[in-house]
Amino acid sequence: MVALSSLTSPLISQTTVELIADYDAAIGFHDNFNTANNNYGTASQNAAYTIPGTNGGVNVNRALIHFDLSGLPEGAIITQAQLNLYALGQTGTLNGHSGENNQAIINRIIESWQENTVTWNTQPVTSDINEIYTNPSLNSLQDYTNMDVTSMVQDMWSSDNFGFMLQLVSEIPTEVLLFCSSDHIDSSKHPKLLVEYMEPSFVTTTENDFEAQILPNPNSGTFDLQVAHAIGNNQPLIEVFTSHGQLIQQMVMQTTKEKITLPHLPNGVYSLRISTGDRSSIQRLVIHQ
Repeated sequence: MVALSSLTSPLISQTTVELIADYDAAIGFHDNFNTANNNYGTASQNAAYTIPGTNGGVNVNRALIHFDLSGLPEGAIITQAQLNLYALGQTGTLNGHSGENNQAIINRIIESWQENTVTWNTQPVTSDINEIYTNPSLNSLQDYTNMDVTSMVQDMWSSDNFGFMLQLVSEIPTEVLLFCSSDHIDSSKHPKLLVEYMEPSFVTTTENDFEAQILPNPNSGTFDLQVAHAIGNNQPLIEVFTSHGQLIQQMVMQTTKEKITLPHLPNGVYSLRISTGDRSSIQRLVIHQ
């Protein structure tokens, strides 16, 4: 395998969409105030905090955030997703992000919930698969942008989409993260999800194409590659491209069926071109460890 330089033009095209949270909700409980059954679907904040309670105990808050993925084309291949949350600043007695270690965790929600009815006591179940951790804040007004949630959004797209949950890693006083919700007066600070995808028709073949097959697909980087028949007396050249058209590996196919191993490739969608002379076939290759 030989690593080569980038191509001058992309082999395949990408589409990026910006999605604004279509609904979100705060959930929380405040000791000695019996708030665990209260709904806060219209709160202007998506917060994760634990602070001392007014009359003892603690006041804990988490956030649920949902983005509508239904506008993506059927069969779209999501290659990247980034979550952007924008600082709220001072609200009530809280002065924005604060605490010595206000690291948070973002999980995928795996059961349905309703913005106008969900409470702390009825909060939905989450999955720890592909969860991400944020860094502690650097200042009280720090925006958290370009958070890589690709794997979670791919899971939402391939199964059920119930959104994200934001909560502190350690829910002990006093740690605070305060972000704007979709109900905040400043719409430019509403939660955003940037989704990059390829449409299912992105894989094309040349006019003089031939049949080729990758099994299994998706795979972990090891797969069988088979062409339907011998292609003249030439040994087919295999080239692997990133989703942006960068040529990253190449090799020569010795027979019409071979086991291929591509170690250390990150999860994502690649393009594999098999060519000999003026004939070629381009196949979609999905790596998912």
